[in-house]
Amino acid sequence: MKRSDSSSIFSTQTLSQSGILQFKKICSAWGINLTKEMIQKFQSYVHLLLEWNQRIHLISRKDARADRILRHFIDSLCIFKVVDLPRKAKLLDLGSGAGFPSTPIKIVRNDIHLTLVESTHKKTLFLQKLIQELKLQKTCVINQRAEKLIDLPEFQARFDLVTAKALGRLKDVLRLSLPFLKPEGSLVAYKGRQAIREFQKVGSLEGFNVMNMVKIEVPEMDLLRYLVILRKSRHVL
Repeated sequence: MKRSDSSSIFSTQTLSQSGILQFKKICSAWGINLTKEMIQKFQSYVHLLLEWNQRIHLISRKDARADRILRHFIDSLCIFKVVDLPRKAKLLDLGSGAGFPSTPIKIVRNDIHLTLVESTHKKTLFLQKLIQELKLQKTCVINQRAEKLIDLPEFQARFDLVTAKALGRLKDVLRLSLPFLKPEGSLVAYKGRQAIREFQKVGSLEGFNVMNMVKIEVPEMDLLRYLVILRKSRHVL
């Protein structure tokens, strides 16, 4: 009995071979070639996330198993289906939480310079440990509310890309993100089914040129995601 329980617990903490094959297949369709080293990093991510989730709330109880975390990885990486990230781009992730979506993006594109912003101290400690365990270079974590960083010169108009997931209403995310972006930099907001309704309520998009809103479905993972993608106007500082 103990042996069976141990096996069951272990299986929830490890990406299965079938899961990895499915992961590779989906990513390949999006132009992502997952290497052995990347898979190892994703495996380490699963282990660390589940370990820390026993102490602090990073993901829901329902998501606290490997197959559900794999869904978070795929969700994070769907950006590659619609956005061409430039080499050595500077990415700012607002409200990083458990590291989604930016850390999976960084695993796949190690050339990116990543800054994670997280206001909760315990979650910041997790992100710092994650960076250390995955040996992610050109990556830092800032324990602060994004609103407090807006007026700092070192953050103004510095980033090529801002990502935001579960950060609040789209209108608020747009206003918050604009000062951080370089002219012609892009915001990618990860939204659920409420995306269309929120987009309609935004009204004037001063400072942004609207690019598009993309619906992404991965039926085999029961995943539905809307990516709202906007580009900062060329003449806005």
